[in-house]
Amino acid sequence: MFRMFLRRHLNAWLWLGLGAVVIGSVLLGLTARPSQAAPAACTWTGRWLTDRGTMVLRQEGDVIDGTFVGGATYPEFPGGSLQGVIFEDHLLGAWTDTAGQVGGFDFVMVEPGSGVCDYFTGSWDIDFDAEQTAAWNGDLVKAAHFLPLVSR
Repeated sequence: MFRMFLRRHLNAWLWLGLGAVVIGSVLLGLTARPSQAAPAACTWTGRWLTDRGTMVLRQEGDVIDGTFVGGATYPEFPGGSLQGVIFEDHLLGAWTDTAGQVGGFDFVMVEPGSGVCDYFTGSWDIDFDAEQTAAWNGDLVKAAHFLPLVSR
């Protein structure tokens, strides 16, 4: 129900320049209650390798802000930004790419109750059109992947 409301109204709000983060804060006074947000052990903050390229997310409370880039692996997906809010077990929001396209996304953390929280499944759409959707799934890159190699 919330997703349908968000889809119907988000495009108009974006054109008014309010942006997805403001929408998440203003929309019906929506703030995530502890029972709505993923368990405290889960965070969306981090670098994610997705089936659409690399994504970096930052979570502050129930608000998410991030960037994505397709790079050489996915040249058809230019870089861009995304913003969203956590609602129940979903991360819902909007993306904008450098080519000027916009759309929505809906991610779900896989098995958040386990405390692992290193994989999400989801979908994205173009122009908030449910007829133009595709999968968008990702794996969290562990911090150890960024450790420099030390030669002796």
